[in-house]
Amino acid sequence: MMQNLINDYVIEVPQIENLLPDRSELLEHAKYKITKTNPTFDTDWDKTLWYSYNDNTKIKEVCGILDTKYLKKPPECWICYKKEGAWLRPHIDVHRRAVLVYPIDPVSYTLEFTNTGANDFNFFLKDYKDVVEDDFDIEYKYNYTKPTIFNTQKYHSVSDRSARIALQISLYYDGEETDSWQKIVDLYMQGKLLNE
Repeated sequence: MMQNLINDYVIEVPQIENLLPDRSELLEHAKYKITKTNPTFDTDWDKTLWYSYNDNTKIKEVCGILDTKYLKKPPECWICYKKEGAWLRPHIDVHRRAVLVYPIDPVSYTLEFTNTGANDFNFFLKDYKDVVEDDFDIEYKYNYTKPTIFNTQKYHSVSDRSARIALQISLYYDGEETDSWQKIVDLYMQGKLLNE
């Protein structure tokens, strides 16, 4: 059995990788979306374009193994394209407790968890800045290579300014059973988070 990392920041879920579309299919579709269609939304704050990807059969199957009784709304899937030259400033997500991310291109990149950043929804509406006003320290670095659920309530950033394409599935955990990351981890450890 494959070992997966589980800590205060991430839950690796390599067991779903074979259920996802393969990377070449995802990359081909991402490039098509980026060059041929308008993004579902475009955020100036980190130069990232978001394209809905809910209509893929395999994605629907993956979303089907996520136990939706713990979610306040169904998972939403996105192909995310971060433009060359920009970084992702430290922030927490104000609308979701967790996200499942699968790197497409490059197939490996580093996410940093920091001790501070922005936690205001208005941050997501502000124009991109190349700096963060506050000093921050990196508490933990995680190198993505496989599908991973990460704790979006910890400040996180990406310093690498390379272009990046990733698959994201937003997980809107809600209610007493999932109101903390530790409870989400506990459900995963009990085999209740995924219907495998």
